[in-house]
Parts: sequence; structure tokens; C-alpha cells
Amino acid sequence: MKKVVVAALGAVLVAGATGYISVLESDAEAENTELQESAQVSTRFSDISWKKVMESVPDYYTPPPPPKKKQNNDGKKAEKKKPKPTLISDARLMGVVEGESPAALVALPKTKEVQRIALGESWLKPWQLARVHADSVTWKNTETQKEHVQHLFR
Repeated sequence: MKKVVVAALGAVLVAGATGYISVLESDAEAENTELQESAQVSTRFSDISWKKVMESVPDYYTPPPPPKKKQNNDGKKAEKKKPKPTLISDARLMGVVEGESPAALVALPKTKEVQRIALGESWLKPWQLARVHADSVTWKNTETQKEHVQHLFR
């Protein structure tokens, strides 16, 4: 009986060793096959410019903005933009004073200062305060006689 057990154990060991060796060989073959397939795929698609393909689809690519020119063709620096002229509508009417000496309380542009301007006075030439109403004032241009109505907080 002892001989049968030893023979069976020997057969199991031989079968296990054979199976282990065959698995190692098949893994090496599979890895080699994968390398060959990836090499074939990379050579098959190596001539395609994927960047150009993606740029041709507008959902995936937005062209960069053109560079800003800081110099003219002559090599001179570009002229600075002229500042926007101050308009009568740039100030904000913060309040009105009615009564014996009507006036407007105006927040001047580019400052946080509120200035009191009486009838006939001005904060911007040639505009003068012409009339004061309950919720607005009327400015009059002394050169063109044009009138501008300015409402509270607008």
C-alpha cells in the first residue's frame, strides 16, 4: 500500500510541475503576442496626425485668439487709447433739495464724494443745473441749449 501512495504522490508532483511549466510558457507566448499586436497597431496608425483630426472637429477644438499687436508696422509703439470723455450722465444724482434754495446732491464720477450743486452752478462745463424736481433734475448745456434730465440713483 505504501508503494501505491508514493507512486500516486509522484504522479501528482510530475503533473503539477508539468502544468506549472506549461502555464509559464503560455504567459510568455501571450505577452509576446500582445507586443507584436501593439507594434502592428502602432505602425498602422503612426502616419495619422491625431492632432489635425481633433482640430477639425469644432466640438473638441477652439482656435487660440490671434496675438495682440503692440507695435505698428513701422516698429513704433501703438498709441495709447484716449480716455473716455466725462459726460453729464456719468455722475449719479443722490438727492434733491427743494425749497428756498433748490440744489442737487451729486456723486461725481471717479470719486466717492457727494457734492451739493445749486441752481445755475455746474460740476462739468458747459452744463448748468437748470431745474430741480421732486425725483429728478434738469441740466442745461449753455453752448448748445440742449437739456438732459437726470433721475435719482440712475
